Amino acid sequence: YEIMPSLVGSEMCIRDRGTTDDQLLSKNYKLNKDIDLEGVRFEPIGSLEHPFTGKFYGEKHSIKNLTIEKDKNSKGVGFFGAIKGSVVKDLNIENANVKGGSVIGVLVGEAQVDASAGKNNLIAHCKVSGVVESKGERFIKVADAGGLVGAAQEVTDPNTYDYATTTIFDAHADVKVTADTGANDKATSGHVGGLVGHNKGKIIDSSSKGDVIGGNTTGGLVGYNDGSVRGSSATGNVKGAFNVGGFLGGSGPCLLYTSPSPRD
Repeated sequence: YEIMPSLVGSEMCIRDRGTTDDQLLSKNYKLNKDIDLEGVRFEPIGSLEHPFTGKFYGEKHSIKNLTIEKDKNSKGVGFFGAIKGSVVKDLNIENANVKGGSVIGVLVGEAQVDASAGKNNLIAHCKVSGVVESKGERFIKVADAGGLVGAAQEVTDPNTYDYATTTIFDAHADVKVTADTGANDKATSGHVGGLVGHNKGKIIDSSSKGDVIGGNTTGGLVGYNDGSVRGSSATGNVKGAFNVGGFLGGSGPCLLYTSPSPRD
């Protein structure tokens, strides 16, 4: 593991932010102290096309005053623009200000998976606070905007039945999430959630308590849920045009469990 003394001064963060170098994006890192990014305009680590595929251990340290400002056409916005087959653990991000288009969250824009390659994601013991503002659309009327993660994938290969998922465990967001394209139609922005915008994976023992303002499929914890949720809660105020819920904005086939979490 490479030890990261500074997100500003380390080779990883100068070169990885916005990089397309997959070798750099596949390394493993540990944070060895708190970092204050006041005054730094941060570029996401990785992108939808070139996700971060390594491991990142925060060692219970905090990154403070993260600021990301992207335009309304940007996709994959967050501390990590995208991850795939990654582990992100024990990291706190405090007082973040993350603004961009779509597929956006404080920690991760999109958590991608690859079933054939066995690439699963684990996001565990992470806390985020601050503000997320989504100004664009991924698809028509879809923002994929969340306090922690914009979109969390799960995939089953229809030919081999190989399976890969994103697990979010013991993660907590105190983030005000707003999705608004500026259009007269206030239902434009969909899949907007206090923790995750669109969840296809597993959310376990997690929570959100920030206010959420979206258009369609807007929820206190998850905007649109196709996965499973257990032992989790949401307490923020939620406002939207339709398909609005204090917990879930909308749901496909899914599993919901109440706390305490059932054990296999």
